[in-house]
Amino acid sequence: MKKHLALLLWTALLMGSCTPPNAVEIEDAVDTEWAIPLFHISASLDSLFEEYGTTPYVDIYPDGLIAFIYQGDILKVHSEEIFKPIGVLTIPITPGRDTLPLPIDDQIITRGHIKGDTMIAQLVAHATDTVHYRIRIPSMYDAYGNEFVMEGTCLPQKDVVIKKSMAGYTFEFLNGNSFEIEMTATTPDNNPTLGLAYLSFTDLRFSYLEGYFAKNTFELPLDTIDILVFQQQKEGKIYFDDPRIRVTAFNSFGFPAAAEIQQLFVIDKDGNKIPLQSPLISHGVQVNYPSLDEIGQVKQTHFNFSKANSNIDDIFNANPIQLIYDFLGVGNPDTSDRSIGFATDSSFMRIQVTVELPLDGWVDRFVMTSTSDLDSFTLDLPTDSALLKLIVHNGLPTALDLQVYFYQNNTIIDSLPTSNPISVQSAQVDDQGRVIAPRKSEMLIPISRSWTDMLPKADRAKAVLRISTDRAPNTTVRVTKDQSVEISAGIKLIVQ
Repeated sequence: MKKHLALLLWTALLMGSCTPPNAVEIEDAVDTEWAIPLFHISASLDSLFEEYGTTPYVDIYPDGLIAFIYQGDILKVHSEEIFKPIGVLTIPITPGRDTLPLPIDDQIITRGHIKGDTMIAQLVAHATDTVHYRIRIPSMYDAYGNEFVMEGTCLPQKDVVIKKSMAGYTFEFLNGNSFEIEMTATTPDNNPTLGLAYLSFTDLRFSYLEGYFAKNTFELPLDTIDILVFQQQKEGKIYFDDPRIRVTAFNSFGFPAAAEIQQLFVIDKDGNKIPLQSPLISHGVQVNYPSLDEIGQVKQTHFNFSKANSNIDDIFNANPIQLIYDFLGVGNPDTSDRSIGFATDSSFMRIQVTVELPLDGWVDRFVMTSTSDLDSFTLDLPTDSALLKLIVHNGLPTALDLQVYFYQNNTIIDSLPTSNPISVQSAQVDDQGRVIAPRKSEMLIPISRSWTDMLPKADRAKAVLRISTDRAPNTTVRVTKDQSVEISAGIKLIVQ
């Protein structure tokens, strides 16, 4: 839209014949004043988030307090990474009943549901007789209670290989991870005879294991969280009064476990490592786990690092750009506890780390910006009868230094006609740092012919605010979602 505020309109105004287009009467006094609007800029907290690339990482508490939220990747370890399949195993057996061990180290398994693999039996033939073999495992049964049985017949001098799937069978183990097996070898007239068979399987997997699982460790991958508010920070400083690191462990393994922190530190802009110090790091954290009556459930454990139990306020107020951490999961950390637990083929442990930075603290010349497009117009005013009127409604609990820059095709061509940025007081706050009323500031600024000649060329205006809080001891402020700075400007005309 093209506006034309020419000398003709100014003359008409002096004659009292009309009101200029887009003009607003701002006072009713002896002298009549009119303001021609130039721009309105709203610098909200959204502007700050966009400036620092953090919009997707913002949370609003129930009381309206805003927090920057940064989450790391979910660290995860699965059951099969801990309980490996039993590999190649070949066992010779002879007629009779025997107890055979499974190669499971440091664990006492009492029961297991087999997920997959095939039992293979190589039956050795006699030189002259036909032999019928029957192999039975009494403690291995299917869903209907039927025992695992394999049968085969060897003709003289002809070995036979028989196979049977073990999927879906349940194993009841004896003490020491062993099981009973019975084999008979008979001649065609049903008389016992000598026999030999070799049992084997190559990849025995379980969908469920129950027993005592000895102390074991499983590493979770190292992870990094980028703290974007500090990475994008151009100048100034921000202090968070109550920074937090929240850790949530999700666990579906059915035995005692702990989360140990191998390392947890931040990197500042100079590349320095600053470690987090806390008793939680020294001692680890016990993780909740489901009982035998809660198979399939996922238990959560929450623990937090705060200024009450760590040096987190020191490390985060060094304005770090990254958090780096490395966890270790520990199964059965207390070796004196030999209670029976379980694991399924879908059991897992996951760790989620979240950095939470509530905007409750102080800032020092921290920069936020906001931009407004400008309509094009021509302007021809007698500068001795015109001023720039600037009105600022500051709803932030921070004082601010304000400057507005005018752009043409992304190039700065001028700014407000002041020698220094304009200082604006903070909104009124209570003793908790909460805003109770915005602060309105008005100012009149002389304008020159060259400045008014610049205005029609500008296509947008950008407000740059450097916000700062009172740095008195123990003084912090709270920034909430409804706070903003409203900036309005217009040309003030005085008719005498």
